[in-house]
Amino acid sequence: NTLLITVLIIATLVSLSTLGVDVTPLLAGAGIIGLAVGFGAQTLVQDLITGLFIVVEDSMSVGDFVQINGFMGTVEGFNLRTVRLRDLEGVVHHITFSKISSIHNMSRQFGIALLKIRIPRELPIDDAILLMNETADDLRLQPDMRWLIWSPLEMQGIHSFEEGCPVLRMRMRTKPEYQWDVSRAFNLLLKRKMEERYIDVAAPRISVQMEGEGGSGSAYLERRGQSEV
Repeated sequence: NTLLITVLIIATLVSLSTLGVDVTPLLAGAGIIGLAVGFGAQTLVQDLITGLFIVVEDSMSVGDFVQINGFMGTVEGFNLRTVRLRDLEGVVHHITFSKISSIHNMSRQFGIALLKIRIPRELPIDDAILLMNETADDLRLQPDMRWLIWSPLEMQGIHSFEEGCPVLRMRMRTKPEYQWDVSRAFNLLLKRKMEERYIDVAAPRISVQMEGEGGSGSAYLERRGQSEV
């Protein structure tokens, strides 16, 4: 379109010049208009150039699940200036290319289901590791999960301690965009297995006791954090 308009303008000026019309004022006026448009279109040019690099570098494509400037959703389309993103709540966001500071694409190669499970202190750590591996193996046998999980469970060890309870860190490689589905399915299956074995995730409890001091008639509160299974 830009090339066509340029050719038409040049052809019109040449035609007027051939007919004897002085086109110098027209050229001067066109130069002033072009300068004004150039100053007013700086953001537009920046959008076009940034969008061109995004397309050339294949940073994202239509249908990709991405996070842009804090908005996470599916890319529905592009135009000259903006990308159209539909988030998880169905809201459509139009983001100009020049305002994009970072692109996190979750639709390329593979995904990682990162799992952090808090283990009750009464449960031996080796038994907990066996339970996690058993849960992962059973999950991979489920028909709706077997095609989404691309690797065995990778046990990374104890991530931290919370209220004296170890937190195991694990991960599995998954099909792109399905790491959250795999994580939720793992947690659900693990919860069912723990209920079958009467195991519960340790949760801190607060015990409040009232004790009277002799002769004074006053009372005080003693707060103690306890972890109960």
